[in-house]
Amino acid sequence: MLQHNLSTRRKQSRQAVRFGFLCLLGALFLLASPTAFSAGQRVVTIFFTTLSLPYADETLNAGFEVDLARAVFARRSITVQAVFMPKDRAAERLAAGKAQGMVPVRADSAEGMLFESLPYASYQNVYLHHAHSPCKVRKLEDIFEGHLVAFHMAGKYLGQNFVRLASASPSYEELVDQNAQVRRFLIRKDCSIVIDQNIYEHLVTRLNLTGEVDDVCLHSFFHNPQRTFVFVSNELRQIFNEGLREVMRDGTYQRLVNIYGIVPASAVMVE
Repeated sequence: MLQHNLSTRRKQSRQAVRFGFLCLLGALFLLASPTAFSAGQRVVTIFFTTLSLPYADETLNAGFEVDLARAVFARRSITVQAVFMPKDRAAERLAAGKAQGMVPVRADSAEGMLFESLPYASYQNVYLHHAHSPCKVRKLEDIFEGHLVAFHMAGKYLGQNFVRLASASPSYEELVDQNAQVRRFLIRKDCSIVIDQNIYEHLVTRLNLTGEVDDVCLHSFFHNPQRTFVFVSNELRQIFNEGLREVMRDGTYQRLVNIYGIVPASAVMVE
């Protein structure tokens, strides 16, 4: 179990995140423009989650995963066309041949004949509660003793034991809108949440709710799988994997980590 106070890291990352977004706006305008697709240039369509900050942001046509995919495929002069939609719909449309790749890959989903990339990050799902709240958390069962708000389809990622406990809890709920999830947590001091730590940190800054934040305690009970892309061909997987190695070596990956405030997983190593 990991427990620590998040306020220090939040203060350190807030200015860097805001500055990074300002730096990206000009480049994003060009990337989103139809004229960005040169005649005859190869284009790969990839499905991203509609709203999963800081990984993907439909309103900005950007995000850590979006920009990483563009940087990786640009090494082979391939343009990434980002299309945003819910996870389940994306899997169905990918199977129907409407795109060449997608992310994230749902943990319980056998993606058939698709080709999975090397990992580039890990999920950072954690349990958060207010530091001033009486909380004696020692095991997973303890987090269900109060009002717990998780992200949509949390059980698909957090395992059968979590699903069993959540089903038996009268005060457990899930929210599709993680903006609303974070707002409720910060405004209502009587609830706790399960959320990806990267998403929480990013939304606190983006929603301009830093003034509402007291000290927050974090507990890690979950096995967090690695994040990967899937592609419809082994050729695209190989192109992605080779490009990923290159951007990790030349510093591009680390710059994106810094811009989006991602907590990089130490276990993710590309040699």
